[in-house]
Amino acid sequence: MPSQTSTQRTRTRGFTLIELLVVIAIISILIALLLPAVQQAREAARRTQCKNNLKQLGIALHNYHDVNGTFPPSAIWQLDSMGTLIDATAGRSWLFQLLPYLEQANLYNAANDSVQTFMDPISSARLSALACPSDPDSNTVISFGQDMGTTSYLGNGSHRGIAAKQFYDCSPVADLTSGTITRQGVRFRDITDGTSNTLLVGERGVITRFGGYGMWNYSLLGCASGNGDTVLTHDIWPFATSTGGLNYIGGFRPPEDFGEPAGDDIFHWWSFHTGGGQFLLSDGSARFVSYNTDYGTMDSLHQRNDGAVIGEF
Repeated sequence: MPSQTSTQRTRTRGFTLIELLVVIAIISILIALLLPAVQQAREAARRTQCKNNLKQLGIALHNYHDVNGTFPPSAIWQLDSMGTLIDATAGRSWLFQLLPYLEQANLYNAANDSVQTFMDPISSARLSALACPSDPDSNTVISFGQDMGTTSYLGNGSHRGIAAKQFYDCSPVADLTSGTITRQGVRFRDITDGTSNTLLVGERGVITRFGGYGMWNYSLLGCASGNGDTVLTHDIWPFATSTGGLNYIGGFRPPEDFGEPAGDDIFHWWSFHTGGGQFLLSDGSARFVSYNTDYGTMDSLHQRNDGAVIGEF
């Protein structure tokens, strides 16, 4: 007669449907709680990388100044009396001039000086050092005669500017060169307000509408040479003629629509970071600035020699 132990069968108990649903619900809640934290961690890493990019630009700009005695001009271009471009390489931006100081000497040396900038094949290069990783369009290309690489970082042209093509009358607005990246190279000794009180470079999201804005090697638009392209001013008027008035747009504020930036988003600082954007000061330091920063403070930060006392920002 077989023993009781040999005949006893092991019985296992499985999950009931209700228990399974409860486990799934708990896992779903945990994932829902975890995803925002993961996204925040990723954005924090992107934001840090963006700040590091600006610091590298600061080092490159300081090295350029050490070699040349000034910061690079916003663009190199000349016009004749009819508004026709004279220089075959018209529009080469301050960023192009920084290439040798960004470990891109080979790209700089490959430039074709026999064609205008927007037709030069090097302009299609995607440069990670010029792309904010939080900006989904920062490392794309824009079709402008050929593919053009883009940048998230623009120079401080002035506290006043006109976003008009070169044949418009620029006379209604004074102080078009109060910034640090202007048509004439600015020297450290010109920044009498102090390098820690004067902006050098800031963020603006790449614009893919209206033909595209933010091409790193093309800086033509505007009386301040490159205004809206590779430099920005704090206050900008989209047109100015001898018979017309001024239509103000500008400031430091969020974009109206991240998906389809409105027309005036071309002409003011903004970023894909929450609550503000990253800026490089002339002393080489980079910091995050809130959209809530006082308008007058931002206006003074754009001027290298207005004598204003700037508090915390």
